Amino acid sequence: MKKALVVFARNLELGKVKTRLAQTIGDGEALKVYRDLIAHTCGVVQSLSVKLFLFLPEANPNDNFWARVPFVLREQAVGDLGKKMEAAFIEIFEQGYENIILIGSDCPGLTTEIIEEAFAKLVHTDIVLGPALDGGYYLIGMRQLHKPIFKNKTWSTDVVFAQTIADISKLNLHYETLPVLQDIDVEQDLRIAFSEYYTPQLLFVYNADSDPINQMFDFAHKIFNPSTYACDLCNLTYGNFTMETNWKAYISALSGTQRFLYRNQFIDEFKEEIIAPAIIKVVNGFWYILISADEIANCASLDNLIDLVRVRIPQTSK
Repeated sequence: MKKALVVFARNLELGKVKTRLAQTIGDGEALKVYRDLIAHTCGVVQSLSVKLFLFLPEANPNDNFWARVPFVLREQAVGDLGKKMEAAFIEIFEQGYENIILIGSDCPGLTTEIIEEAFAKLVHTDIVLGPALDGGYYLIGMRQLHKPIFKNKTWSTDVVFAQTIADISKLNLHYETLPVLQDIDVEQDLRIAFSEYYTPQLLFVYNADSDPINQMFDFAHKIFNPSTYACDLCNLTYGNFTMETNWKAYISALSGTQRFLYRNQFIDEFKEEIIAPAIIKVVNGFWYILISADEIANCASLDNLIDLVRVRIPQTSK
């Protein structure tokens, strides 16, 4: 069977994501949280052996955050959520796909295994639903389109799942459910998510290689000609021999884990190249650049770098 996974998401734009969450934590913090949720979703879906479709309000995102997952980009239809989902199912069914699952992008408890379970269940039932704790659903799967499922719903309320089940019964369809999960809409949801699901990891990638000869020349260069030393991250965070005390204390207090990699170690582990130095955030195995080489180079002092890291990490994760 031709299988397709549809991901619904929003463009990563300030003031346009997680608006209910932003009411209490602010637009900037909400955008940082949503970026992590998107990274988590990318980590979940990137290893699936199905066709991946990403539906955005605008199909030409203004960043390359999505580029490392083989999504086919599509634009969401106009209308309420039901009309958008219905139009997406119609489009993908018309392309010849037989088992289609649609998910959102704000559920930190979602796993690759849950999606695989959904596809397995869909082989012998009409509809698969992933119920959310707030009364909605985070996943819906179908083998053929059933339009009433998307009509006359009170979207973004605690009755959506119940209304959907009622319509499934009226249509004499069979359905199966998946584990109940928490999605992220308000600040209380966020605090639960960070305590139960998130184990963020920061990677500090130096602009140097790890083999002994390179390390020897690298050390000598830093000692005898620091003004031309190529790794701004090392210049800011290390003295001649040891890590700066303020930096060590700051990163040790951050939530999650921290790792320090040479450029070649990053390439060996992640099979991708980056412009180093860089500070990378990893969420559920999916990495993105938190602070770029240019931004590190523009830091005049260690305090500037610490302030920049502090700004980029969601404060609610601490």
